[in-house]
Amino acid sequence: MREKIREKLFELEREKNIHLINARERGSRMLGASHEDSDWDVLFLFAQDAANYATIHGRIDSIHEPHLGENEEIDLHGWNIDKFGGLIRDSNPNAIEYCRADAKEYLSFHEGGTFDALAKNARENFNHMSLYHHYISMGKRNWKKYIDSGNDCTKGRQFYVARSIAMAEGIRKGGEMPPLDARELADYEPISLETRKILAKLTEAKRVGHGPQESPDIVGALYELESEAPMEPTDERINSPDDELIDDFIRTAIVR
Repeated sequence: MREKIREKLFELEREKNIHLINARERGSRMLGASHEDSDWDVLFLFAQDAANYATIHGRIDSIHEPHLGENEEIDLHGWNIDKFGGLIRDSNPNAIEYCRADAKEYLSFHEGGTFDALAKNARENFNHMSLYHHYISMGKRNWKKYIDSGNDCTKGRQFYVARSIAMAEGIRKGGEMPPLDARELADYEPISLETRKILAKLTEAKRVGHGPQESPDIVGALYELESEAPMEPTDERINSPDDELIDDFIRTAIVR
């Protein structure tokens, strides 16, 4: 499957006239909650020729290309390197998660270790306050849109709410980036036992293919409790990745 994903990425590179920098696994497989029929979600970074960044219509912000196969779906999402840099600066959860140390990579063409240096710095210096509120907002949005509204009160939807709440609680109590794999997250001791039990239950349901099953709301109470918890903006919680490392990565990746 890795070779098929790489093939699709290289096809996209030729079609869009972009330069691939890095591509990593994302989605349920990244979270340890996939089953045999799960899609293959890939997030990649790309650069363009320098001239494209100097024109209104030349620069491409992001790319989304789903590819339907006979027995699988490959979903490709791409960020331009300057967009990625801005997301890193803002401690966006998807961008910080992309920088994880144990990522499954499909390809990597960054030179001089600039991406590795940026990723390490981002893991160590993200803004805890910003990332915490990103995860809380993500949990709230999904809970209200799907669960509380009754539009899609499935175990799969509830899994993503529980996971967002667990990540927020882990950041608040643990003071670090919690494990991304939901099975490891459910064993992360700074998180309350009740949150971990519900996350473990929903993770297992996802893994055995029961995600689409309707289920009574078991995550609303978790959201309500965590949304009322105090997250004090102490100095050690307000950090950000090094701007110079972000700039170095962008400058190195742009093709002149």
